[in-house]
Amino acid sequence: MPPTNLKSRSLSDPWDQMRAALDAFPSEYLASLNSFETSTSDVMEEACTQERLRLYNDELKLKMERFFEEECRVFTPDDPGLLALEDALQTMDLKTLDSDLDSVTTT
Repeated sequence: MPPTNLKSRSLSDPWDQMRAALDAFPSEYLASLNSFETSTSDVMEEACTQERLRLYNDELKLKMERFFEEECRVFTPDDPGLLALEDALQTMDLKTLDSDLDSVTTT
């Protein structure tokens, strides 16, 4: 005697059985599942968009750097103040500066 769960099976088209199984789910549930589906073209389009955005951001960064180097100069290249500032930055002891800042913030 075959198991009871196999008695109701028929040898009809398996696609009909699949459609019947899908129809048993609420339509909102299936729609929510379909919302997660992405096609290969969507993935490729998103990758192209991300690449375009990255290139745009890189170009914008370069334009901004050039603008600030050329248009917003605080010092001229041969300014003695710039030379003194660069010299001071090179000789500055960052560890001492950090410990000084720590002592100021703890009191």
